[in-house]
Parts: sequence; C-alpha cells; structure tokens
Amino acid sequence: MKVSFLLGKFYPLHIGHLSLIDFASSISEKLIVLVDNHNSYEISLEDRVKMIKESFPNIEVRGIQESTFQEPSESPDFWVYWKNIINTYIPEEKEAIIGSMNYVNSLADLLNIKSIVVDIEREGIDFSATRFRNNKKEEWNSLAPAAKALLSKKIAIMGAESSGKSTLIKRLAKEFNTNYVPEYGRTFAENLKRDFKEQDFVQIAKLHEKHAHSLSKYSNYLFFYDTEAITTLCWEDFLINKQSQEIESIIKNQNLDLYIIVPVQDTWINDGVRYQVEKEQRELFRQKVKEACEKYNKKTIEISEGTYEQVFEEVCRKIREIYG
Repeated sequence: MKVSFLLGKFYPLHIGHLSLIDFASSISEKLIVLVDNHNSYEISLEDRVKMIKESFPNIEVRGIQESTFQEPSESPDFWVYWKNIINTYIPEEKEAIIGSMNYVNSLADLLNIKSIVVDIEREGIDFSATRFRNNKKEEWNSLAPAAKALLSKKIAIMGAESSGKSTLIKRLAKEFNTNYVPEYGRTFAENLKRDFKEQDFVQIAKLHEKHAHSLSKYSNYLFFYDTEAITTLCWEDFLINKQSQEIESIIKNQNLDLYIIVPVQDTWINDGVRYQVEKEQRELFRQKVKEACEKYNKKTIEISEGTYEQVFEEVCRKIREIYG
C-alpha cells in the first residue's frame, strides 16, 4: 500500500491543522502525519504527537526524535538532509506529500512523488501558529481542543469543607469567561451506600482528572479545578487513615499551574456529605492540604483570611496579577 504524508511542527495544533489533516485523510488510502522536532520548541514532541493522536485516533502519527534543520541557510545539504529524514521515518513506498506550504513541492521533487498543496494563502482558515505564540489570549479560540487542554492555565481552588470553594469556582469561571471541573468526590459520596474504601478515593481522583481533561478542551485561557488529587489524598487520610500510592502518582503527573488555598470560615453548613463539624478540624485539614502542596512542590497561593466576598476579590486580584 502506498502512503501519503503530512509534515509539520504542529506547534501548537490549531483548527487549520485539523482541517488539513481531515482533508489529507479523505484523499489518502493511508495517511501518516510526521511531526517535526527542534530543541527550541517549548511544547515537547511527545505532547505534540499526543495532541494529534487524541484528535485523530485512527491516523498514524510519527515523531522525529532528533532536532532537525529548520531553514536552508542552516546546511548546504538541507534538502538532501530532509529527504533522508523522511525516508528514515517513512520507509514505506510514498505516493504524495500533502500540505499548505511551498516546501511541499520541493520535497515532492526530491522524493519523486506527487505534491498536493492547499490553501497557502490561508483563505479557508486564517490562523498562524506563530501569531498564536506571540498573542495566546487573542488567538486562543483557534486552537484545537486537544491543544486547549494541554496549554490552558489550570488553577485549583483548595481548602477545608464548607469554605465556599464551589461557589467561588462558579464565580471565577463567570468572571474570567471560562469553565471549570466540579468536585467529583461530592457526587461520589452522595451515591455511596457504605463506608469509604481505599479504592474509592483512587476512583475519585482518576475520574475527576479525566473529567477535567474533557472539559478543559473547551476552556478559555484559564481553567479552574474545584479540588483535585491532593485534596482527595488528604480526604483519604482524614477518613480512613491511608494515602494511596496511585493517588500520589496522579499528583506527581498532574500539570496544574497554580493551587489556591482558601481560608476556613466560621460557618459550617451540613449538606449531608460533610464530616468536619468543628472549626478546629477544618483548620487542621486545611493545614494538611497546604503541607501536601509543599511536599509535592506545587506553586501555591494561600489566602489566610477574609469573608467569602473578600476571598473572591483577593483570588481575582492574584490571578490577574499572575496571568494578566
């Protein structure tokens, strides 16, 4: 079977790429997407490959492992170098190279295959990855959903129960015109008809993270978490005196940008799934959350006191101070 292929940086993956890959797939018996690599790229090869695979699970994606030449001025053998790179990573018999840049024709001549060039002038979809890298917020909505999930600034709101976290999250999402992942532990607890077991907390952490990933694909530049895996680990310790290694692994691999710990409030509201009646218990739990953030080297902001309204205003101020 002859193959067609696309070559690109996908730095980052955007709607222009989605359209091009979709088109290339529709006219190819078999399509391979070859992902370029350079040691200056801020988004890793692994992440760029992952974004394409997530967007097109039935298309084969191959990443170039070494750092490549980007311009003919970098080497007198630039085009021969690229011919060899392509033949190394795509040894199959090639039928065509597809793309939306002029270099496609040059590579096709070297490889003695067809070139299919579309929309060089970006008339169909006007988007530039370079333009995005220079102005992320203005160009955000042209990213592919998988790129939004990877690149959004993820902010967790943490603390003891009855601290107003869920209400705060809803207000923050509205204030910053984005969305958030609700706390999954509450939903789980409301439907639990027995005492908690260790595997329950592992499931809470895993499902909360998967839900967050799904929702963050449709976020704005900021994306909020109503609690996360550190909080789940602290609850596991509080309720059954255990700390699961599986949850610790989730925490270590979790790429949140900021953890905001809110203060304990005097008022405690019993909504049926609350356990920390005494303020001293809630203060202790909040301290455990703070210590866990320090243990796992998370970037943390602590709001030490204030009413619900004061906390909201302070959190907004901190977020604007950091992210503009």
